[in-house]
This record gives sequence, C-alpha cells and structure tokens, in this order.
Amino acid sequence: KKGSLSREQVTDIGWVAATCGLIHDLGNPPFGHAGEQAISSWFKKQHEKNSEFFDSLGGPGSQLAQDFLNFEGNAQTLRLVSHLQLLTDHYGLNLTCGTFSAACKYLAPSNEVTPKGRHQMKKPGFFASEQEVVDRVREKTGTLDRRNPITYLVEAADDIVYSTVDLEDGIKKGILTWEQVSDAFAASEIWKAKVKEADGRVATADLKGSAKADALAIWLRTLAIVKMTDAVLDAFKQNYDQIMEGKYERELIESCPAIDFVEISKKKLLGPHLYTSPSILKLEVRGRKVIHDLMDLFWEAA
Repeated sequence: KKGSLSREQVTDIGWVAATCGLIHDLGNPPFGHAGEQAISSWFKKQHEKNSEFFDSLGGPGSQLAQDFLNFEGNAQTLRLVSHLQLLTDHYGLNLTCGTFSAACKYLAPSNEVTPKGRHQMKKPGFFASEQEVVDRVREKTGTLDRRNPITYLVEAADDIVYSTVDLEDGIKKGILTWEQVSDAFAASEIWKAKVKEADGRVATADLKGSAKADALAIWLRTLAIVKMTDAVLDAFKQNYDQIMEGKYERELIESCPAIDFVEISKKKLLGPHLYTSPSILKLEVRGRKVIHDLMDLFWEAA
C-alpha cells in the first residue's frame, strides 16, 4: 500500500523476486515436465518390481515414497538451493529465509497433495529431506502454512513468460503461422489490438518469409508481456489484503485480463498445435527413454 514500505524495502522485495525468478526452474529435469513424468513413471515401475524398497520408506502412501513416485521440479529446486549447491558450509546457497520462503511455490508435502483443492496444495512443495528447513523458514518469516506474498508475483511472471515465449517459439519453428495467431486472438478486443499493433510495427520494415514471422513473434511477445505485467500488478493491488492475510487462493493471472492471453494461447494454439506437434512428441519420447536408461544405471549403482 502507498507509503507502507520504504525505498530500501521495495528494493529488497525486488531482489528477492528476481532471485526466485532465476532459481525457480533449477530443479526441473531435462525435457521439463515430460522429464518429471518420466522420473515418476520409472519409480512407479520400480514399485511394481521392488515393493520392499517402498515398504522400507513407510509404504507407498508415505511422504518419503511419494517424493519418488510424485517427483516435482519445484521441490527439487528447494533441495538444490538448500542442500546440494555446497559452497563453504552445509546450507547450500545459504539464501535468506525471506528468499527461500518466496521460492516455495507450493505448500503441501507430497503425501498431502490435493489436485482439485487449493491452488497452493495442487503439487508437492518440498521433499521430506527439506522438511526441517521449510519448518524453520516458516517460523522465521511468520508465513506458517501460508504463501509468501512475493510468491504470487514470481508465479505470475512465470505464467506470463511461458505463455508468450512458447507462442513465439512455435512461430519461429514454423509450427504456428501468424494467420493462426491472428485468428485465435480475433475474439478478444485487448489481444486483437496487440496483434494488430505487432503487425503495424513490422510493416515498416522490409521483411519477408521467416524473418518477418520471427519479427512478428518477437513484437507480440514484447507487447503481451508489458500488458500482462501491468494487469498482474493491478490484480496484486486489488487483492492485497487477502494476499497478506493468507486468504487469497488463486493465481494472480486468473484475476485479470491477462488470463485471456494464457487461455487462448493454450487452448487454440499451444495445446492443439505446438505441444502435440511431431517434433515435440518425438523429443519427449526420446527424453523418456534417455531418463529411464539413466535411472536404471543410477539404481544399479545405488
């Protein structure tokens, strides 16, 4: 709220958010979400062959077992920054409690996930190995069982980037055409205007073929990020009290016009064309094979 934060505090919040933005995908395996699914499916096969291993962890419903069976990149990020990136001690990157807290995108342990429940409980937030660190951070920051307010901003930034950059990537790869993009956004006055503005920006240059498509993709991405960022910040201000009280249980991007861009991109362009394109599917199938072969070697070594 106006006047409630000093210039120094605002700067600190910016550094925390920027740090979280830099580290938030560190725990993702190769091949992204497909890689996560490959790791989980490998452990599920192991459970069928070696149930005694999972019994030793407390059974398949225990947190230790679910950490393997429900592998999650966000939880792996917390493990990396708190334990695996050793510098001069055993505290990983030795982040401040505030930064670590803001990096906790989800709040549930793997055995308490509720996919259809509160947004922050839909995926595993941390592994059992980081429980002690998470408990300490929650106590020190006072967040307890609530999300850090900065987490909402970092999450929104991620949503903005993936929806715009994936769209740009699809155009640059020739999987999506500019005509498809224009048609998809024609029903939304806000985004139809941004598509038209991108057209106008590129029309002044003498570009043809793939060079023109690339330029259009870059301009749309740039214009969309600016518009969506402003919309998300307005949503943060409008929901500030609920966020600070720990009662806001949605994504910021769902509370503003930016959601139209995300949903149109996902439903009309990315889902039916990019994510299901032969080149992407081939990559994911190869990735699954690579990860399963590596996991076989790691299991044998362990």
